[in-house]
Amino acid sequence: MKHEKKLETVYDLPYSATIGKPSKVKDWYKILHQDKKDFTKKDLKKLQDTAVEWEFCACGNLCKLIPRNERGAPKDKILMKAGGKFSFLLTTAWLNYGSYNWFECILEARYLHSKIEKRAGVILRKMKLL
Repeated sequence: MKHEKKLETVYDLPYSATIGKPSKVKDWYKILHQDKKDFTKKDLKKLQDTAVEWEFCACGNLCKLIPRNERGAPKDKILMKAGGKFSFLLTTAWLNYGSYNWFECILEARYLHSKIEKRAGVILRKMKLL
């Protein structure tokens, strides 16, 4: 499954690009959907380090027009909560790498990433930008 075509606008001029810092993760979808065997603990640490920063997390890769607070977090409570949980899941996957259930966190992060994209679309539609 790929990104929904109509949601491509969500990624036009991401917030992370507008603050002059390129994101360490260009395509969360692609990374999260790689095979389990392709993840390394080092990869998960990179994802975790990136996900804990609002500028670069799954929300930071979204359109700069989504209203944000002074820290870069989305003002939308649903999107903010989803971003926080997304970060938590990647931290948990990294800390538990090698245990029997670390990949379950990645699967849940995949699902949550999809919800983040959809919520961003809702916000942009309400703003009449999509």
